[in-house]
Formats: sequence, structure tokens, C-alpha cells
Amino acid sequence: MPLRVIASLMLGILLSACAANRAVLTPYERLKLQASTALNPDVEQVPSPLSLRVYQLSERTSFDNLDFDAAWDHAPRLLGEQLRAARERTLQPGETLHEKLELDPRTRHIALVAAYRDIAGSRWRLVYDVNPHWYQSHRVVLKADGLMLAED
Repeated sequence: MPLRVIASLMLGILLSACAANRAVLTPYERLKLQASTALNPDVEQVPSPLSLRVYQLSERTSFDNLDFDAAWDHAPRLLGEQLRAARERTLQPGETLHEKLELDPRTRHIALVAAYRDIAGSRWRLVYDVNPHWYQSHRVVLKADGLMLAED
């Protein structure tokens, strides 16, 4: 057999193996949540637990226009089909959580909403892009006064 035919057959086998592997393994986002020891302080600066919601979004325009109350209390109704999945967690000061989010095929963004005591003085919202056809990891730091996407 000529070398080109063998190379073409090998390439076909490799590509079909990759496609089969993709069908079996659902793409995911590994999300590391790191809470500051000074998390969500009360009026006396005593750290407190923080509730956090993680949304998978197909689009972010509507979400970007929500205020905190709408994003926290009415996201399913207001976002409709744009909201692909949601989960809620509560973090203690100094705690680190590792989440594995299986991505909906239409997910393009991960949005986090944090219920800080001082909503007006905090960065309670964070949105970042994801690839729904691949595997990725992000680290989010929950600081005393807001969410921050960290560089690793």
C-alpha cells in the first residue's frame, strides 16, 4: 500500500477515536472557590459565611442588566432559556471548595452571584466565558468585599 493511503487510514482512525471519546466524556468546568478569612464581614468586621449561586448561561446580556435582587430571587423567570443550569453553595471564611460543573452544550458563560451583607459596597457579580466543548479550570477568590477571577 502506498504511504499516503496508510497515512489517510491512520488519520481517519485517530479522528474517529477522538469523536468517540468526546461523545462519552461530557465537557466540564473545574471551579475552585477560595474564601478569604475576612469573608463577608458584619458591621463589627467579624467574618461571616457567604451564600453563592453559580449559573451556566447561554447568553449574558440579560444577566448583565439584572440588579442583585433580580439575579438572586428571580433568575429562572427573568433569564428563561438563557439559564442552562444553577447550583448554590455556602462557604465559610477561609474555606476552599472544588466544584466540577458538567457543561450544558449551550453554555457559553459561568456567572456567580454572591449574597454579601453589603451588596452596595461589594462586587457581588462575576461572569466569565467558557468553551462548552472542552475541559477547563478557573479559580475564583471570594474576598471580603467581592468576587475576583484569579490568575493561576
